[in-house]
Amino acid sequence: LDINGKRTDFPSLDATTYTLRIRINPVNDPPELTGAKGVQVIKISAKGSRILTSEHILLSDPDDGPDKVRVQVVEARGVHLRVGNATATEFTQRQFIKRLVSVHDEGLFEKGILRLVARDGDARSQVLTFHTISTPVENSMENKIISCNLSFTASVPDLPLSFSIVGLPDHGVVECSPNDGHFAVCSTFTQEQIDRGLVRFRHTSSHHPTQDMFSFQVESGEYVSMIHNFRLMFIPMNVKVFNREVFMLNGTETGTLDRANLFAWTFPKSYPPEKLVYHIEEPPKYGILSRRINGKSRRIGVSSNFTQADIDNRLISFKLHFMQYSIINDFFLFRVITPAISSESLRFEIIFIPTQTSIQLVNRTVVVQEGESATITQDSLSLATPDDSFFVFTLALAPAHGALVLKTTNFTNRTLTAGMNFTTRDIAEEKLVYSHSGSESRTDRLHLIAESAFRKGRRIPFWMSFSIIPVNDNRPRLRGSHVIQIVERGERVLHPNLLDWVDDDHDGVAPLTFNFYQPIK
Repeated sequence: LDINGKRTDFPSLDATTYTLRIRINPVNDPPELTGAKGVQVIKISAKGSRILTSEHILLSDPDDGPDKVRVQVVEARGVHLRVGNATATEFTQRQFIKRLVSVHDEGLFEKGILRLVARDGDARSQVLTFHTISTPVENSMENKIISCNLSFTASVPDLPLSFSIVGLPDHGVVECSPNDGHFAVCSTFTQEQIDRGLVRFRHTSSHHPTQDMFSFQVESGEYVSMIHNFRLMFIPMNVKVFNREVFMLNGTETGTLDRANLFAWTFPKSYPPEKLVYHIEEPPKYGILSRRINGKSRRIGVSSNFTQADIDNRLISFKLHFMQYSIINDFFLFRVITPAISSESLRFEIIFIPTQTSIQLVNRTVVVQEGESATITQDSLSLATPDDSFFVFTLALAPAHGALVLKTTNFTNRTLTAGMNFTTRDIAEEKLVYSHSGSESRTDRLHLIAESAFRKGRRIPFWMSFSIIPVNDNRPRLRGSHVIQIVERGERVLHPNLLDWVDDDHDGVAPLTFNFYQPIK
């Protein structure tokens, strides 16, 4: 063994134990900021937001706390960060953990870029680059200028009248169309074009003004009129979504949406059904949405779109992942996007109701205190069909933090193991008990397979869950050494690895609190 450059032998190594104290000087490691596996593009609806979570980025630092590690924006194009409701250029790891950070699309580009770097005050991570894709929402309202809005006559019959724009509008452009029907920006037009509906005003600004105006002069032969003002008034567009009939699956796994279930309408100007786009922000949990294209069903997921025309043509359907035996409430979140406006985030409800001929299963979570027992009653577990109400339940997988106990007629208890069973009568007579082991677990579960006692063949597998109420019966304990090394007259930050106290009863909701019972000398 070499100590300070000198070789030291241990002749009595077999008989003597030597203790060597090793002091490790801490070295600050830079924070790690990486993208989640398989995520390089974030999809965001135009002018919408998406919460930044661990599904997008992975942020860690073994040396520093969550308030010291900060993530800063190096470059942002077309998007910006928000913490809460405020625009931000950086955020802390704690804000990220609390899901307070979101990426907001500015609606300027179809593709955006976001570069981030993590810092802890001393070191920094590698730059992480994300690309974003947004669904554009155009703001291009237009209306034709017709003879009832603008009309002049000349004292000489059949003398053509022409209009020249001398003062441009602030929030749009005047467009004219020749006979081919393609509108283009123009500065002159004739009364004949107005009479034929070939002149229009198009709103191009991103603002929402109440009015606008352009100035013009009228020419007829050698005569030029004084300057006139043409005023335009903007009427706010509104989008309304109707749900006259609840979308309900009555004993079936699939259902097709129609106009009565979901119908969008814009006013005062209406758009054709193919212009009303439903943009999915959150898909259903218990099933999938799909659209039929060329005879095949294509899944509709996050940031996918379908139109009102698809609904009217009965091309949109919903299908459960698997048949349920109790009432299920599902939903998906969406926005309606039109050429002029987009709605707020809306919720579409989906209800599944088993038929009278199907299985009626009641399977509620049983609540039990730590180390105690709870009787499983018919309010927690029951199974019935219209022609059968007596079932045998086989324990396929025993609980990990407790035991399933069956009371027998001679007042003894029998612990059920995998392969053993109980019946509907045992539940009705309150002979079935779940006994918790007293561990610090918060949940437990077991797996059952139910089968009719008289009609063999059909088996119904399901999980039964238990919620454990903890008891504060353990003191906090320190993992590791109670000695902290510090340089003379120096300072050292108390990181979690230096005060690694744990409480087996602690559920992680509130942090452990440290109080000074003896002043520091």
